[in-house]
Amino acid sequence: MARNPQRRQAKAIRRKRLLAERRRLGAAGAKGSLERPHSEGEDADVEGAYDPAVAPDPAHWLALGEEERLDLALGYHRRAGIFPPSESMHAAIHVGIENQIALGDELPVRQAVDRLMGEGLDRHEAVHAVGSVLTDQLVEAMKDPEAKAISQEAYNAAIEELTVERWLRDHANEDNED
Repeated sequence: MARNPQRRQAKAIRRKRLLAERRRLGAAGAKGSLERPHSEGEDADVEGAYDPAVAPDPAHWLALGEEERLDLALGYHRRAGIFPPSESMHAAIHVGIENQIALGDELPVRQAVDRLMGEGLDRHEAVHAVGSVLTDQLVEAMKDPEAKAISQEAYNAAIEELTVERWLRDHANEDNED
């Protein structure tokens, strides 16, 4: 059976990120720092826990308050031993993308996550890929002093055009930037 080249490339990027983090922290401080300290199913033992590998129930997710959603996303990453440079921003992007997924077909986000998973990403990586589009759109809007919001049409188009190959190409070098 032929292996999926995008999945292989995604795994290579994760290994590269782990090695970069180990170099940043030093050999003694990084051992296992980005590795998950428990099995994939253990989050189910934490009542109401968020796990980006599993889509939350849309009605339940949307019934939560925004602070609760942020706390759940922060809690997942802390339990998993994942400490991005800006925990709160990282959690906010997760929450924003999960909110959009929960809206169903109102936006192209759910279909994009499904498509990216079909191209070889796991769900967490697919959420990150879509989150990178949202982040890029926000950054571009902040550069324009006349912009009052991001263009929904431009955002939707960028989401629909997103591929694993494009995401890996555009974001593969982020680990080398300090």
